[in-house]
Amino acid sequence: MARERLLCMESIPAYVEACSLFLALVPSVVHEDSGEPCNLAGWLSRGWCRTELWCKMLSPGAEPPIAVFNHDHAECLESNLDLLPRDGEYSMDLDCAECSLSIRLALDTKLAFMRKELKDDRPIDMDHFRYLVSRYCELSDLPEKERPLSDFLADFAFESVEALRQPSGFGAVACAVLSGDQQILAEVVEAHGAPLDTPIRCPHFGISEMRPIHLASSRKGGEALLTKLLQLRANPDAAIGDYAAPLASCRSPAAVEVLVQHRADVNGQSGNGLSPLVAMCGRGAPGKALGKLLELKASLEPFKVDSWHRSFGVTPLAYLSMFYSQNPWGAESLQVLLASRADIDEHCTISACRNKQWPAATCSPKKVVRPSALELLGGLGTTPLGVACHFGHEDLVKELLQKEADPDIKNHDGQGALQLARHQGVKDLLQPPDQEAPLRTLRLSRYDYRQADVAVSIMWHFNDELVELHF
Repeated sequence: MARERLLCMESIPAYVEACSLFLALVPSVVHEDSGEPCNLAGWLSRGWCRTELWCKMLSPGAEPPIAVFNHDHAECLESNLDLLPRDGEYSMDLDCAECSLSIRLALDTKLAFMRKELKDDRPIDMDHFRYLVSRYCELSDLPEKERPLSDFLADFAFESVEALRQPSGFGAVACAVLSGDQQILAEVVEAHGAPLDTPIRCPHFGISEMRPIHLASSRKGGEALLTKLLQLRANPDAAIGDYAAPLASCRSPAAVEVLVQHRADVNGQSGNGLSPLVAMCGRGAPGKALGKLLELKASLEPFKVDSWHRSFGVTPLAYLSMFYSQNPWGAESLQVLLASRADIDEHCTISACRNKQWPAATCSPKKVVRPSALELLGGLGTTPLGVACHFGHEDLVKELLQKEADPDIKNHDGQGALQLARHQGVKDLLQPPDQEAPLRTLRLSRYDYRQADVAVSIMWHFNDELVELHF
């Protein structure tokens, strides 16, 4: 039996890679014995489920997994790099080691293929390769190792010491930080001139427009590395374009404290208006990290975003509500925000030149500029409850209603929570089933916001042309 069980474990990466569609069935129900809610957040907390997700991310050319909540609501699952199998919940302690073995097998297969391509002088995505090498020990639940410079160059495929000074991409500092090697970090910077603030992109793992200090901020137990980076004069407010500052990446109160001690701005905004607190709410930071940021005077006031002749005001609580279903710490973060006196009924806002057309008005009908999440929230112009209803987060709707959020507050188009709801499960929470169903269309300044035929799509209507956008 033990041998058969081990073979089953070892086959998980192959089964996940072979599947053409990865579905997680995660309706919001209550556990019969414990009385606890069972939902996507609970599914994401399970070590076995995290193992399958990572095996999917490690498989080539994979479509993203899809979470199915009910008959009319499904979402593509974003890559959440914080959900390590070794930190998941298990019924038996032995299962953790077996899941780590499955991840190690998947990693070994992936890296062996990429190294063979390198050896045969075939091009590979070097940022992707170095990311996987950097996290090998962490994902496999193995002790981290310190490398002499020669091993560092070989393991990460740097052709020479001079290559450590590459100005962008997954360079020497990023590799040292993500692999947890503080000694080599100091050496490549001080002795070999590796730049501290190189911009990093790794789209396969959802990494866009960040710097090594963001990696250090998000790394579990990475406070010593973060401190070393700052001592080496990394920028504590190193936002790039629309990507928020390093504070937004923090996953622990200690990391928040380290950055603030080095003069990081708790209310600094990135190019698209994301403050660290708002960004934390959207990306799923643990509640304790949020609480530390609030303790250090992060503002709960709406942050203003100016875009295309418009001004949008977005609250942290609304941003949390938008991304709630895929946030493993969503319930915890909600309690932290409410305990800090976040206004449960505060609107997102839109103002200034509302009659102006979106950029699409001057383009061809089939070319539409995709609105950002902040623009979408500002355009909805509703409360956190309205946001939760619109995006179909049943558990959050229940919680906000229990906290006496007002479902009758109207947005700037005169629509309350019921009119904003697009999924039947949410509608049933707001009205008896025999009442007339609400409208399915929301007008957002010359657009019709429609429920799409494909559950993971959103349709925007402009000049009689339908354009499909994926969120």
